[in-house]
Amino acid sequence: MESSARLLVRVGAQPEEEYILEREVTILGREAINDLVIDDVEVSRRHTRILREAEGFYVEDLGSTNGTFVNGQRVTSPLLLYHGDTIEMGKSSRLVFLGANPSEELTRPMTVSAPPPPAQKTRAADYEPIYEEAFTELDESAEYYQPPSSQARDLDDDEEGGLQRYLISCGCLILLFLFLLGASLFILDRFAPDLLYCGPLQGFWEAILNPLLSATDRTFACP
Repeated sequence: MESSARLLVRVGAQPEEEYILEREVTILGREAINDLVIDDVEVSRRHTRILREAEGFYVEDLGSTNGTFVNGQRVTSPLLLYHGDTIEMGKSSRLVFLGANPSEELTRPMTVSAPPPPAQKTRAADYEPIYEEAFTELDESAEYYQPPSSQARDLDDDEEGGLQRYLISCGCLILLFLFLLGASLFILDRFAPDLLYCGPLQGFWEAILNPLLSATDRTFACP
């Protein structure tokens, strides 16, 4: 392809201005060091490049922030340009690629998708075996989630409630034991101190009270 291929600014800071594609690689971007400077805040500093190859010119995005689009489609890899293709960078910069000989240039081929085949009418009876077979395979296949039954939930609630009742009962028994122990010690201290302090528990009281009374130079003695 001849080097007179060019880019025509349709929308931008300098509309209707043409850029001749003379280089093997033409860099487009916002920085002044680019081959083609696009004065647009939405254009990256190095936005796009045009590559001249034997079969034609390719456009390639350079990882720009807002992307490069050809005829409304985002460029994700080097894309061959056809005469009349529209290149968009940002929201306010639009250029048109013009080949060397427009009358001989091929336009971008249009991809026409074949229409979907018409839906076949099927009787309701034809669906029943498929429906039953699908659910049969589901029941016999790998495990799948089943919500817990109400009976299982009731059993879980009963177990949790039984544990709570057991803990409450243990706590009440401990409190009752401590209360009875305290009451017994109080009664013995009040009415039978000899039995409490001088009996079999004398060694116990000496081991506990002597360290506490050592600071006052006193020792435990039976009342």
